[in-house]
Amino acid sequence: MGDSDIIKLGAGSDLQIYHNGTHSYISDQGTGDLKILASKIEILSPDAGENIAVFQDDGSIKLFYDNSLKLETVTGGINITGDTDTDTLTVSGNGTVGGTLGVTGVVTANAGVVVDNFTLDGTTLALSISSIGSKYS
Repeated sequence: MGDSDIIKLGAGSDLQIYHNGTHSYISDQGTGDLKILASKIEILSPDAGENIAVFQDDGSIKLFYDNSLKLETVTGGINITGDTDTDTLTVSGNGTVGGTLGVTGVVTANAGVVVDNFTLDGTTLALSISSIGSKYS
């Protein structure tokens, strides 16, 4: 088969596999979903020398950048290696920072905040305390 020749499967050519001379395609043209059944799926670089993604049945999903693991699903959630960049971050449970937490905007705390060590690199600190228990009277 040559470039742009199409392998057609199904009564209405529902599934097509082809190469157009530049890109390769698996195209689901019919009704229903395209389902890939496997206990493990590995997406590799063209020379099979680098991982791109690995999907493990009843296990993790691993995403790679330049063959370096960056995101992995685990039993308790996800593990991310490297920096993350997000427009909004909402933490509904407990959060722990093991290193330095840098904030370039405003920090608002609407619940109890425990701070072991606080460093201010600026000229103004405004604290508003609505109630202090008898421990601090």
